[in-house]
Amino acid sequence: MTSLRVRVRRIRYLLRKHVFERQGVRTDEANARELFSRTPGFASFQEEVWQMHCGEPCEFHGQARVSDLRRMTPEGKERLFADSSLDEIEFQHLLGGNDDEELHYYFRFICRRCGEVLVTEDLD
Repeated sequence: MTSLRVRVRRIRYLLRKHVFERQGVRTDEANARELFSRTPGFASFQEEVWQMHCGEPCEFHGQARVSDLRRMTPEGKERLFADSSLDEIEFQHLLGGNDDEELHYYFRFICRRCGEVLVTEDLD
């Protein structure tokens, strides 16, 4: 059973490493292993894109909540608008929800260095 777990972890590691390399991100082995062992993967309707900030891969934290949108910096909002179909009007509409409301088409990533919240869209 242990050898199967080790093989599954290794496959997950190699798949995520491939995603990073495809995005042009180079990270050292120790940093990548720590991130991959502490961060779960996710199923996406689109091709998986891992968020980066401060020159490093961010931690994946599941579905975004309304409170995450409220915490976003102006630069984070600009990035979200540039990489998604969301605009300022729709963004303001989403802010009308309860803080704990999950946004089913949005994923939350957090920068491991500075703590900035990044949100990505994943429409079906």
